[in-house]
Amino acid sequence: MERSLLLVEVTLETRLGSVYVFPDMPAGTVVELLHNNNILLFPTLVLVNQSMASFSIPTRLVKTVKVNGEVAWTAPQSPE
Repeated sequence: MERSLLLVEVTLETRLGSVYVFPDMPAGTVVELLHNNNILLFPTLVLVNQSMASFSIPTRLVKTVKVNGEVAWTAPQSPE
């Protein structure tokens, strides 16, 4: 089975403490987004799952991204 056909569950935790769970994301899309911090290239993170449901959030609010329950990406610390 091709990697892009595998479906994963993506969980986003925000800097404000909210948690959003987005199921049925193509694994290839998630890997491409998180590779080399590509997530930081976009002011708004837009996820589209296998059934074409979408979720958007300002990227600056995202603290962590988990894939199938495992932390896959953590935002850099913001200067205080």
